[in-house]
Amino acid sequence: MAQIFDILVAIVLLAEPVRQPVQVVDTGELMDIFLKPAYAELQPAMAKPPADRKEWATIYQKAVRLAELDNLLFFRTHEDARKPDWGGTAARARRRPPMSPRRRCGGCGP
Repeated sequence: MAQIFDILVAIVLLAEPVRQPVQVVDTGELMDIFLKPAYAELQPAMAKPPADRKEWATIYQKAVRLAELDNLLFFRTHEDARKPDWGGTAARARRRPPMSPRRRCGGCGP
């Protein structure tokens, strides 16, 4: 039994540490380089209700891309991000707008 324990300890000690995400750009650059352009692409797609499933798919793809980019806000390392309310602030950015694409097109989406 002691040998098994020694082997398990050796495996744990020799294992590489778990790598955590590391931000590459500061939050302002993240907004300017990624989030603002993604939002700017989504706006014209939502300017009118989608006429068919292809237009709905375009809106969906642009919205999902923006939502995934927005998730990067949770991995920030600046001083504000270390405050307890940062997670809530980042999560509020993901809320559905008052007039979602699905409601605008009368439920034509998936």
